[in-house]
Amino acid sequence: FGQYYGKEWDQVPLKYRDWIVETKSVWQSKKRRGLWIALHEGGLIIEEPDLLDDHDNAQTLTTESKQAEVDIDRKLDVGYTFDFGKFNGKEWHRVDRRYRDWIVKTKDIWKKREDLWTALYKAGIVEEKPP
Repeated sequence: FGQYYGKEWDQVPLKYRDWIVETKSVWQSKKRRGLWIALHEGGLIIEEPDLLDDHDNAQTLTTESKQAEVDIDRKLDVGYTFDFGKFNGKEWHRVDRRYRDWIVKTKDIWKKREDLWTALYKAGIVEEKPP
């Protein structure tokens, strides 16, 4: 967002990054949930992001639809167990789908973790071949 929209975190001036971290109103909103997650996963803030929307909280799934989601997620298992962050120790398919989508969209995360990158590549989720 702002003047540094589309830039990688390390390309943003340190003073601006510090301001983002110190200014909760910038990242602590549903609008910038991805930023909130990134700051938390990067160890820059301690506040854990709420990964569910109000709409999602109000929605009640039936047993059948929950089972269908589990079955779909098992098919999408990439053979990876998280070794970092909030879901450390959890298998890929057992983690919130929006979190996984965010991980895939955030190259900076999977490019720093060769085992995750390899798993995503082998599953056909990312096209860029790991080193």
